[in-house]
Amino acid sequence: MCIEKRLNEAAEAGEVITVVYYGGSQPGTKRRLTPIKATPIELRARDIATDEVKTFLVSKIEIVPDNHPAKEYVPGFVAQPKFADLLEALGSKVKELQAIGWYVSLSENSVSVHRYFRNGKPRKGADAGILKYEEGSNRPWYVFGPDLATARTFSHLEKAVELFLIQALNHAPAKQSA
Repeated sequence: MCIEKRLNEAAEAGEVITVVYYGGSQPGTKRRLTPIKATPIELRARDIATDEVKTFLVSKIEIVPDNHPAKEYVPGFVAQPKFADLLEALGSKVKELQAIGWYVSLSENSVSVHRYFRNGKPRKGADAGILKYEEGSNRPWYVFGPDLATARTFSHLEKAVELFLIQALNHAPAKQSA
């Protein structure tokens, strides 16, 4: 059965369902939801744990039985950051990015990848990048790349790094010339 159809059936019946949600602040955790309305892209549902109406991406939802072994979602839980800063997050990736054809510009507050001119010099304009743009903001990480119509901002460095690496890997010069 199509997940959107199943979610809308649950909404019509007022049913509480159990899902594993692979997005949000605690990806891969089990949540109990009362669906309100589902589209092919998103679900609006009341999260039983917080008693709040939230929006979930349908592509990140797996409907599971109540006794599924996934960890329970913990309201208000804030995970400890994996990286202290950009250098720690991406410093070890520089060689990998260079190996797939990028010139990598790395500083304390930004990392960007650039193509090379035919003469071997790096272009000034970046193809993709991540930077810390607003100290004290609740969303200080800014990511841009070829697949993004507009730049995206993030509160967590880990999520920003993930999107940046996807952009850099998907559009690597070595991949384009192959």
